This record gives sequence, C-alpha cells and structure tokens, in this order.
Amino acid sequence: MNVEEFEPSAATPSDLAGYYEVAHAVRVADEPGMPPPTYEETAARLTGPPGRVGPVRYWVARVDGTVVGVAQIQLPEEEANRHLALFNVRVHPDFRGRGIGTALFDAMAAVLRGLGRTSAENPQVVEGGPGEAAALARGFRTVHRAVIQTLDLGHVDRTLWEVPAPAGYRIVRWVDAAPDDVVESYADVRGLMGDAPSGDSGYTQPQWTVAKVRRHEQAQRGLGDEIRVVAAVHEETGEIVAFSELRVRSYRRDVAIQSDTVVRTDHRRRGVGGWIKAHHYRWLVDDHPATRSVLTMTSAANAAMIGVNLRVGFTTSLRTVGVAREP
Repeated sequence: MNVEEFEPSAATPSDLAGYYEVAHAVRVADEPGMPPPTYEETAARLTGPPGRVGPVRYWVARVDGTVVGVAQIQLPEEEANRHLALFNVRVHPDFRGRGIGTALFDAMAAVLRGLGRTSAENPQVVEGGPGEAAALARGFRTVHRAVIQTLDLGHVDRTLWEVPAPAGYRIVRWVDAAPDDVVESYADVRGLMGDAPSGDSGYTQPQWTVAKVRRHEQAQRGLGDEIRVVAAVHEETGEIVAFSELRVRSYRRDVAIQSDTVVRTDHRRRGVGGWIKAHHYRWLVDDHPATRSVLTMTSAANAAMIGVNLRVGFTTSLRTVGVAREP
C-alpha cells in the first residue's frame, strides 16, 4: 500500500476515475437510498474552486497502483476556526480492514500538526456504520448528530406546499445576489446560523457582513452553482427576518441542495419557516423541472426545523454523527 498527497489539477484521467470509483462504491455501500455521485460531479468537486470553508487538500491510497482509498481536509480560514480541520476518509468496501483508513488519516494528521491545527473533525459519518465504529475504536469522540432528509419532487404531495402567508410578511426572492436594499438585514439573519444547535463541534459559524455575503455569492458563482434564496420581509420594519438558501449545481442538476435556513428568534413559531420553504419548492419545480430531489442536513437537536421539513414533504433518509480528536 502507498499513501500520497493527491493534486487533482495534475491528476491523470485514470486517477480521477479511481477517485470516483471509491466515492461511488462507498456511497452505495454505506448510504443506501442516497443518490450516488456521478463521475462529472466528482471531477467537478475535485478540480473546481475551493468551497466556502477554506482550502482543500487531498490524499489517495493505492494498492498495486489502483486507488482504493481517498481522503481530504478542509482548512477553515476564519480566525475562530484556525485550530480546526474538517476531514473525511473513504476506503473502498473491498479493501477495508487492512489499515488503509488509518494510514490515510495518519498522513493527514502529520500535515495538520505541522500547520498547528489541534483538532480534526469529520462532520458526517453514517450513524451505526463501519466508519463510526472505526472512528470510535481509534479514539475519536462523538461531537454532533444530524439527520439527512430528502424531498422527492416526483412523488411528494404538492398540496403540502399550499402554506398560507403569515400576517405581516411578504416574500422576496432572488438568484445569485441579494438586492442592495435588503442585503444588510440579510447578512444580519445569516449571522444567526451560529444559534443553531451544533453539539460539541469545534466549528464556529462565521460572522456575516455585507462584504462577506458578496464574497460568498461570488464564490458560489465560481463553483458554477445557482444560488436561490427565498426570504421573508417583515412588513412593519422592511427587514429580512428569515431566509432559506437552495443550490442547484451545474454538474448535478437532478439533485438540489437545501443549505442554510434561518428564522430570526423573535419571528419564530409563526409559520414563517414552512411558508418560505414551501414557496422555494414551488419556484424550484417551475424553473427546474428536471430536478428530481432536494437534500438537506439538519442537527438532530433541531427538532423544530426537522418538523418543518417533514411538514413540507421531506422524509428522513440517513442519520449521521460528527467525530473529532487531536491529529
């Protein structure tokens, strides 16, 4: 077995195919019912610009020249997260139990120690699966629990989206860039993501300003994502008090990603969250009839948002844990 750092931009087509084969096999084996990655999706993730968290580095493990394990770390750039690295390790099911995952983690850990990162956290491990058992056996601790839910757009009862508007609110929506007249209150509400339950995760949600919103929008455009936002404006104040963001990816238009959803504390329990989500899905199917499903991930402790998702037609597909330890 050979473990080495992997540079996607310099990778051969066979190496990219090998990386994809591992990612596909792991998804099918460990996350049945979840849409497996396509080759185009895998290649786009590897060779495209880094995501919003920070720079990404990759490793592969080979046996007789064949890629049988892959790993990556993301290095958050926000000052509050400079101690942390987010990572994942995946080993082809046919090659498990040979120390490949441990070797990949050890290679990453040496780099993290050199960078002064004192915590390595994998935020998404299938609960009850082989990854969780392996992590706990190697000294990781559970720091967070989450659920992944799926909205099947082809079979959902769309009458669930006929949600009446709460009194005193109106919808504003946009693609890619928030209008100038609401971007300040939008940034304020985005900053409330830090109030969402996160267990003992070492990751701190960033502070949001208008400048950060604009950088985020530019970065997502660089990834080729279409960012669709539905927000609730409080009529009395003219401020955005809730929003829901959804991504339609250029390389995977059949599966949309529901990312952040926030309702300001003083506007909760008024039906605002379900209302803006229902509007989102009606808008999505009108604009993107080829999109078949929406995926979203929510903290298991956030019973209110899980309930909102269920009421608009989501079903729970998977339960995950986050695990962490010193590198």
